[in-house]
Amino acid sequence: MNTVLKLALHALVATALIGGAVWALNHTAAPFGWIGLATSALSIQFCIVMRAQWGNALALSLGAVALTIAMYEFVLARKAPDHAGTEYTPADAMYQRSDLLGYGPRASVDVHARRTWRDQTLFDVHYGIDAQARRRVPAAGTAKTGPCLLLFGGSFAFGEGLEDAQTMANRLAEHSRGHYRIVNFGFPGYGPHQMLAFLQSPRAHSLFRDCGRTTGIYMGIAQHVARVSGRTSWDVHGPRYRLDSNGAVVRAGHFDDGARGWLLRLRREALKSRLYRSLFPLRLAGPFSQPEIARYAAVVIAAQRQFLKLAGPDARFATLLWSADFFSEPPQSLARITAALKSRGLAPLLIDADVLGGPPRDFRIHEREQHPNAQANTRVADWLFTRLTLRARSQDDD
Repeated sequence: MNTVLKLALHALVATALIGGAVWALNHTAAPFGWIGLATSALSIQFCIVMRAQWGNALALSLGAVALTIAMYEFVLARKAPDHAGTEYTPADAMYQRSDLLGYGPRASVDVHARRTWRDQTLFDVHYGIDAQARRRVPAAGTAKTGPCLLLFGGSFAFGEGLEDAQTMANRLAEHSRGHYRIVNFGFPGYGPHQMLAFLQSPRAHSLFRDCGRTTGIYMGIAQHVARVSGRTSWDVHGPRYRLDSNGAVVRAGHFDDGARGWLLRLRREALKSRLYRSLFPLRLAGPFSQPEIARYAAVVIAAQRQFLKLAGPDARFATLLWSADFFSEPPQSLARITAALKSRGLAPLLIDADVLGGPPRDFRIHEREQHPNAQANTRVADWLFTRLTLRARSQDDD
């Protein structure tokens, strides 16, 4: 076989190995195991093609390291418990890039969401997304003017794993008997930085023009501190905020602006490696540094002030924090967050066993799906309706 043909064959094999590694990165349970095997095979191929002794030694060393990492990844993948996964239909309906909020759902779509763990179905529901790309609230009032209730937050506010009629927003609408126009701005993975970004945008001004007395509710969990800090793997293009020398919140573009964007994208891919995750965990539930908590608290306060500025003197804004037991978060993180908010004059309401009428673990969708179930939303809505003195049409004529 002549030299040109040999080189062509080696190039073809190398291309196949590299292509397989790229495919494995997005389609296998242990992608870095397969990438390690491909790298090891490429190192052997390099030794066959090249004649330099130093090059062969370097390639073999690299191949040995890659093979060791590959074996480690495969062993961890076998030992680690299976992760629950959610399948969406249409597949692209839930995560569209947004320069305002980082990402969000496609407008005017019905999404079938099915989450499974091994052979168990954790939930199988439909998400109705309206023309403004917000979760539908079937029982909300339809009048063009009148009192409004705006709900902000992440998956708890959105109602992940629940039908439209089972969400917190809809339970509140049912209590009000259609008196309030309720808008659900919650979405899986969001934090208060998305809330603040929306309230600072022109889109918010047009919304408040049609509202009478307006109530805002932000629902948070301890993990939101990590989201505001840009630690997550899913919110790469989210709105970024920093604190100036006076402790005031300043918009600083997006998490992925400039060179930082490449680092975030590389980290998102690296997090598919079990070895990398064990060495550099995301720490989504803490522990958090004091500057991270201070930034989170400042963003929530800034959103509250912006909301009240837009909604007028009669407006109300409440901050709710869900018990750390729901997502198995360290209770000390929630305690530090609460203290930071109180130090800035905001006293959050805590949704705990006293509000629910039992331990939070009894109000999850499933033992392996820790989001609140429909019963939790019903009980919290009952409590909120009284606590915030939300009244029905027959009792309130505004």
